[in-house]
Amino acid sequence: LDGRAVHGIDMMQWNDEGKLVSMALADRGGAVAGFYDFAIEGSRRRGVLPGVGGGHGIRALAHLLDGDLREAQADSEIAVDVLRRFGFVSSIAFWSSVAMRVLLRRGERIAAERLLDELWAGRERVAGCPGAVLLSTRGELRAAAGRHAEARNDFLAAAERIPWLPFANPEVLP
Repeated sequence: LDGRAVHGIDMMQWNDEGKLVSMALADRGGAVAGFYDFAIEGSRRRGVLPGVGGGHGIRALAHLLDGDLREAQADSEIAVDVLRRFGFVSSIAFWSSVAMRVLLRRGERIAAERLLDELWAGRERVAGCPGAVLLSTRGELRAAAGRHAEARNDFLAAAERIPWLPFANPEVLP
């Protein structure tokens, strides 16, 4: 990918968003960080605000994986805020999970639990991989609180949603 290709990425298309997520998972040290900026700016220029939110979500994931929790928190907050406005449940599930994982790693478990309750309490199940990511994150929060039996149930429920996944990747689903 070069800068021109990334400017053409439509962050509302799973294939393009998936490519950038794959880059975040593969990269260490930020060698591809500029691509996220291009994707965010490209979405902003085209007026695709959900794409802006998705771009910030992916960049938050990249920062989280690189251990830059301050930047991860800033980007994840933008992603969740933007995507909440549009009600895209799958995207909100992915990027709020990143936000909760960031808060947990910053020692802010209670704030992460509040975000979980605020966004997901009383809602129907989120299907597929987004639901699995959300359940896995809830499992991490419960384990951190010492609620191990409930955490185990969340992890098992997450696994049941993705039996089709042909590989295990603990960075995607811890």
